[in-house]
Amino acid sequence: MKCMKVHGAKDRNTVTFLEGKDMGTKRQDIRTLSKRYPKLETLMYRVDKESLIRQHRLQKKDKAPGIDMVTKEVYQENLNENIDDLMHRLK
Repeated sequence: MKCMKVHGAKDRNTVTFLEGKDMGTKRQDIRTLSKRYPKLETLMYRVDKESLIRQHRLQKKDKAPGIDMVTKEVYQENLNENIDDLMHRLK
């Protein structure tokens, strides 16, 4: 499992305590870290619908389906709706 990179964290324990937790717990931990380390950075402001569509189109066609067993072709059938749903879930 990958650990989240936290800019400004002084030790590896601060970074790795986010591993293996569910998303709700991670959100609370990120809030705590952002108060402790004001330089905590995010890239979410750079994510928009156009960039997600562009990245989807760059994905190779012959890759295995995702964890939800949805292939690129199936996801693309309702691409705008799927991207809108993804953007809503990311907020």
